[in-house]
Amino acid sequence: MKKRMMTASAVIALLLLLLSGCDFKLLSPDQLMRPPRYFGESAGLQEAFAETAGANAVLKAPYEGEYHSAFILEDLDGDGLEEALAFYVNSLDKNICQMMLFKSDGWNWSLCANIRGEGSEVVSVSLEDMDSDGVREIVVGWGISGSQDRMLSVYMYYPDSGYLRSLSSEPYRMMSCMDLDGDYDRELLLVTTAASVSSTQQDTAVPARLQAKLLKIQDTVQPNGTMAASVTAISEVTLSSAAVNCTQMAVQPATGDSDPATVFLDCTTKEEGMFTDILQWTDGRLVRIQPSDPGGSLVRDTYRTANITCRDINSDGYIEVPSQLVLAGSSNPSAVNASSSTAGDAAEAATDERVSLTVWCNFSGDKLVPIENSVINFSDSYMFLFKDDWVSGNFPNLTNNVTVVADITNRTWSFYDYDYATQVRGSLIFAIIAHPAGAQITAADEVLIVEDDTLTYTLRMGPAAASRKVTQDDVVNGFILLSNS
Repeated sequence: MKKRMMTASAVIALLLLLLSGCDFKLLSPDQLMRPPRYFGESAGLQEAFAETAGANAVLKAPYEGEYHSAFILEDLDGDGLEEALAFYVNSLDKNICQMMLFKSDGWNWSLCANIRGEGSEVVSVSLEDMDSDGVREIVVGWGISGSQDRMLSVYMYYPDSGYLRSLSSEPYRMMSCMDLDGDYDRELLLVTTAASVSSTQQDTAVPARLQAKLLKIQDTVQPNGTMAASVTAISEVTLSSAAVNCTQMAVQPATGDSDPATVFLDCTTKEEGMFTDILQWTDGRLVRIQPSDPGGSLVRDTYRTANITCRDINSDGYIEVPSQLVLAGSSNPSAVNASSSTAGDAAEAATDERVSLTVWCNFSGDKLVPIENSVINFSDSYMFLFKDDWVSGNFPNLTNNVTVVADITNRTWSFYDYDYATQVRGSLIFAIIAHPAGAQITAADEVLIVEDDTLTYTLRMGPAAASRKVTQDDVVNGFILLSNS
């Protein structure tokens, strides 16, 4: 214990000495991102990197995708020995990021390639066997600091020689690797920006549209007449004119001849809302789906004002598409508790906010079929699934007989009986309350739902719970805590 106290004192004294100097300054993040010191079997990799990259190397780690380290060790060719990728910039010239590939013989690391990238940042790295030859291709997304521009590069690795050949360089917004055409090879699906087209009607340019492009490794004739692998676009389709950006790509694999592979693209609009564009691989090409209902529109039917993305909401193996509708009675001043006082109504109106009904739909054939209804509390990071009999009607024309009042000040969401015809709220069914983590719950009628590092969630049952046949277990089972990541 005495030795530890002396060590801590020495550290504090050193810090005070440094801080007292007028020339003391903090290191920048780039200066702190020096190559780590490896020990044991990885020490040779560190030495091999340092010898080539030099003292001015600053590591660059991918900030999207599976890998988040500037050093990636994987067996690319299936020989049981790992290869290593390293990403860095020179601190004297940070405009171009570089990628190194190292090969190991089990004892020593040797440099195979040092490639100049297509940008100053590493967006993502994916290692994919796109042609089913047993050797994984290296797919790198490059970014430019301070810009939305991205470039996607595909590199083919030749194990015998250690050679790394660039197959493609494509601009993109979003990327995913999948077997979309069912031939067991993996393709790259990109969302990119189509070249803007000059208007024939006016002397102005038509805004560029987003498009999806499917890339595949194929043997093609080279300029010298030989055949060699290259990445080619096998299908392209233009997305909705309402889409200004794509924020997520979710893929539902083919489940048989009647259910082709489907891609759900969550897109933002210029009004800062969201909708989902849907693509399928049909008759050897990408097809953008349009609902069969007269006047149907994916932009309208899947529109939501909040950042809610497609996901498998009920763990049934199928991706559900969200849509937001008005939850009647959630904050309408005329929709008040029939027994409440005027003063209470005024206080309630001061702290209420509009709550939306989020409807989760499967895409079946060419129709959206509602599977679950929910409300989402973004402030307190939870979702609650409605019971089936709380909503009726045919999507998107739905009516609700339960409504939710959101009291922001008291961090309470109250669920009430609701008469849709008269627009009057009835008695309280239950309420969900969010408390700071560690807070003492003093109310005798509050029951714990769950707690995490930041909040404790409780429920209070109301007088209408019995007539609604809602139990405490029903509330706990309908409550879903959302991730803050």
